[in-house]
This record gives sequence, structure tokens and C-alpha cells, in this order.
Amino acid sequence: RLQFDVLTTTLCLEAACPDRESYSAAVRRITRLLKPGGTFVLAGVTNQTFYSVGGYKFFTLPIDRTFMREVFEKAGYVDIDIKWFPATNAENNSVSNFDGIVVLHARKAETE
Repeated sequence: RLQFDVLTTTLCLEAACPDRESYSAAVRRITRLLKPGGTFVLAGVTNQTFYSVGGYKFFTLPIDRTFMREVFEKAGYVDIDIKWFPATNAENNSVSNFDGIVVLHARKAETE
């Protein structure tokens, strides 16, 4: 099976997964594509329940850093580093309700 040294995702999992279990399952499935010792980089938002594009409103799974760390630990990642940046001017944001931007960097354990 084809495996990669690095995988990235940006603003995808929280938009594609309807609940926390499907988010966890998606991370586990993606992990199979990563070589042992490989790097996963995720950029996303925290605690967002919707975003709007062209007047259409879309669901987003609200997640936080604690949940993300738990999911990645259970999926077999080590050296998990999560940086969080608070949203600015959130009270004037009419297209989304996220409270921060998150960047996760983690390494898949050497043994599966």
C-alpha cells in the first residue's frame, strides 16, 4: 500500500465529518496513508458550528484542542504540537463563528 512521509489537511475534517466519531474515524483512516515516523500537519478552526459562502450556510463540527489531542493520541501519534491563535474581531464575523485558528503538527509512531 502506498504511504507518504507527510500529509496535510486544511479546513477539511471539521467540514466533512458530521460528528466526533466520524472525525476520529477519518483521522484513523488518514493515518494508514502515513509512513511510520511520518508527519501530519493540520490547519483548521476551533469551536465553529457554521460557515457561509455565497449566502449558503454550511455545518461544521465544533472541535477544540483537547479533543484534537485525544483523537491524534488514540490514532497513534506522538510529539503532538498544537498552536492556537484566537480569532480577532469575532463579534463582527457574519460568515463564521470560529473562536480560533489551530495548527497541529504530529508524528506517527514508528511502530503500529
